[in-house]
Amino acid sequence: MIGMLRVFILGLAWVAGALLAMTAPARAAPIEPVECRIVTGAAASLDEAMALSPRSCGGSVARRVRGTVWLDYRDLPELAGQAEPWRMMIDNHRVGSVDLYMIRADGSRSHVAYDPTARDRDWTPGNYLSLPIAMTDQAPVTRMMVRLGDSEFVTRVRATRIAPESVAAAQDLKGGALFGMAVGVLGVTILFHLLLFFAIKRRFQLLYCAHVTMLFLYGFSYSSLILIPFPELTATGLSRLLSGSMAIATVTALAFISDFIEGDALPNWLRNWAKLAAATSLVTGALLFAAPLAWTGPIYSLGYFAAFHALGVISAMLISGVIRGSRTARVLGLAWSLPVLTALLYPLRGTGLISDTMIPDGAMVFALTFECLVLSLPVANRIKALRIDHERARERQSVLERQAQTDVLTGLSNRRGFVAAIDHSFTAPGPNQAALMMIDIDHFKQINDRYGHGRGDSILQRVADHVARYGGEEFVVAIRGYDAKRAATLAERIRIGIENLPCDLQPPSPLTVSIGVACGTTDAIDQLLAEADEALYAAKGNGRNCIILANGGGSRSAPARAASAA
Repeated sequence: MIGMLRVFILGLAWVAGALLAMTAPARAAPIEPVECRIVTGAAASLDEAMALSPRSCGGSVARRVRGTVWLDYRDLPELAGQAEPWRMMIDNHRVGSVDLYMIRADGSRSHVAYDPTARDRDWTPGNYLSLPIAMTDQAPVTRMMVRLGDSEFVTRVRATRIAPESVAAAQDLKGGALFGMAVGVLGVTILFHLLLFFAIKRRFQLLYCAHVTMLFLYGFSYSSLILIPFPELTATGLSRLLSGSMAIATVTALAFISDFIEGDALPNWLRNWAKLAAATSLVTGALLFAAPLAWTGPIYSLGYFAAFHALGVISAMLISGVIRGSRTARVLGLAWSLPVLTALLYPLRGTGLISDTMIPDGAMVFALTFECLVLSLPVANRIKALRIDHERARERQSVLERQAQTDVLTGLSNRRGFVAAIDHSFTAPGPNQAALMMIDIDHFKQINDRYGHGRGDSILQRVADHVARYGGEEFVVAIRGYDAKRAATLAERIRIGIENLPCDLQPPSPLTVSIGVACGTTDAIDQLLAEADEALYAAKGNGRNCIILANGGGSRSAPARAASAA
């Protein structure tokens, strides 16, 4: 628990540091020129677009336009007399072509065309198109017009930034490092919890991994790092990945919360509502991934509804869990607080209530990284608890198995345990020769009848110090690698050792045993048991306190020697 808490605290410190670094101003921050957006026909010329542009622009506004859009930038004193190359960072629109026109103080114009679908196009971390602006010794640039052909304005895009090449490079370096850390954390989280899933297979682990995978795909796409392995992705493809992955992430979030929070902390109607919200988000995500471009506007409207509907259901589940005393719900609420608050900023920006600068680039990526770090704590605790329960169950199962295979009185293996041990031992590599000794305490029933079962149990315990109990007053010894002669010698030592045990029976009488010995190979244990049992009965019929070898192997009889001496 302490180790996980340290990881959690370090993760929070990392996220806090990343957010501070992300929002800290650079030595020379890029300028954000005032932008006017003009919608024209596809055949409109530069002069026509300039004539349609209003005299004053109050900043860009939200539009839902499909077609040709012009971006008009005026009053650019920073570009006057500059010799260093500059760059323009434009939000990665769904766009088919980009044309940059620069109008200079002397009335001259220059035009550069960019292909946003080219594999070698310039881009910058944070999902921006990066357009180089070549400065010359000509008159200063006073106005720039950017033509976006086949454009899809379905959301309010971020403000355009213009910066010197050196400043842009520094921003790219910082942004790439921060996004790389965030995406790396998400990737490591996926691998770590997948390994845990294969160790302890639980549905909530799989749902959590699916959720983090969608967040990883979003962060990998938003940062534009995905263009490194997949340079052929277009702006439209990136936009599909971003919107579709976030929609599917809400599906996995709903499923994970519903499965992870304790059953009595969520009412059934709320779980059913979560299923409906997940189904809506799933359909929306599929459409965002694959629907025709002509459907973009309606699908984005559906996407906004599904997203905020899902956020409402998630909030309702977390609040219900907290009210009902769920500790899990409290931690999950902490995890989702930052992403939910960040998500609410975007529609507020679209209404103009807040500015672009209040939402730094990558805010959602880092909010989602924070979410995953916090979620890892209860997930790891749940896995730890399940592992402890699993180990305890295995220990209980092991104890029960030992009890089922152990004689309570003597502490030795019973018949079931003996058979299991034989199956395990005699199948291991080693000599094929084996010997079995079946041992029976002589006149044991008379001992029980005369002295009571307590004294009989005491005798069984004494004999058990030397052999293994097979049933009743019978014991068996299994030996690998012994032939008949060595087995008979060992049996005689056992017989003599038991006969010499101190015995407090009244009147005094020695404790004796009869032993049947059978020898053979390890692949015929059942036959050896039968032969040893027959030899044992032969020993009891031969006057007891003796050893009989199976298959006419001879005998060693203590009573016979005693009679000869008499």
